[in-house]
Amino acid sequence: MERWLDGVDSPSLDFERRLLQAEGFYLALCEALLTVRPADAVRLWRALRAMSRIRFNGASSVVGYASPS
Repeated sequence: MERWLDGVDSPSLDFERRLLQAEGFYLALCEALLTVRPADAVRLWRALRAMSRIRFNGASSVVGYASPS
């Protein structure tokens, strides 16, 4: 678990690369963490909101992809 979250608080290039290559995994991980480790879920969600190509509209509606940075 810690390996997957390594770099989430001060996102490194390595974390950003991992996130962009496996966005679906990190979204699912974030959802699972809400149940077992809510504080880690919040940390991950903030990183997802900042770096993810997937953008959200409202509570949970996926609206499309943002252009890559």
